[in-house]
Amino acid sequence: MKSFKLSLILNVMLAVLILFSVAAKILYSDKTAIAGTKYFDLNTEIASIERENELLRADYLSSASLMKILEKARELGYTDSSVEYYKAPGLASR
Repeated sequence: MKSFKLSLILNVMLAVLILFSVAAKILYSDKTAIAGTKYFDLNTEIASIERENELLRADYLSSASLMKILEKARELGYTDSSVEYYKAPGLASR
């Protein structure tokens, strides 16, 4: 009878240990899945931001080109300069 009780106690303890082990494994795998989802979302966001950055860079470079600046200046009314210089007469000597 003592042997049966001891065996029963050991079996119950083993079952409890197995249940805790399974619960810990489920909890760990759940956290791993959540981390994987966050990792995927972050990578997707990084790729999106990199694409947007490239578009902005291309837009900036095209708007900063010399031809675009000259075109914009003409639209705003600036024209090519035609400066004339006049030579002042010499100073009177003493």
